[in-house]
Amino acid sequence: MMIKDLQLQTVWDLLTPGHQRSYILHVGSAKQEQNQLNRIEKSIPKIYAGKRFNEY
Repeated sequence: MMIKDLQLQTVWDLLTPGHQRSYILHVGSAKQEQNQLNRIEKSIPKIYAGKRFNEY
């Protein structure tokens, strides 16, 4: 996956493989492209916080 935001890419690289996988599975499970994009946008703040997609 190509991330255009360098800061987001850096934070993504710091996530554990398990955390990365949880986001990939969550986004990939949406069937419609628009839903995938919505999930990505909603996930960005959690990625910056270093959390899995389902953590609060």
